[in-house]
Amino acid sequence: SAAFSLIPEDRRALLQFQSGQSILESMPDKDMEKNLFLIVNLLNRGSSFITADNEKRVQLLTMNLKAGKKAMKSSGFGPAATYLNICMSLLGDDHWHNEATLSLDVFSTLAKAEFCNGNLKEMEKCLDEIFEQNLPIKEKIDA
Repeated sequence: SAAFSLIPEDRRALLQFQSGQSILESMPDKDMEKNLFLIVNLLNRGSSFITADNEKRVQLLTMNLKAGKKAMKSSGFGPAATYLNICMSLLGDDHWHNEATLSLDVFSTLAKAEFCNGNLKEMEKCLDEIFEQNLPIKEKIDA
């Protein structure tokens, strides 16, 4: 809206993030799935406000992963890749050590989305990253 555009960009991002948080906290679990994209999009716009809060960072990462998988189920491979790339930006510095299962899920799901988008080089980067890790061979094969 016109009034919203008058708000400085950084303040808009904070307001959208706070709106997403408010919706997330007040929404019944049964309604979460159908409103996942709305909530995740609002939170993503203000994701810079949570980088120091590990619990909220992992929560947003997990929600983006769910949104990416949900988009993939409806053949929305472009939006899926967007959500999954946001996941990548939210992974911690030592994510393969601290969040190996979550990292594997993000990288393997992004590889699938990139394949479906025809971005074979991006898919290959994701798979190379997985294969470089000290993970059980079964997990690498499943990727």
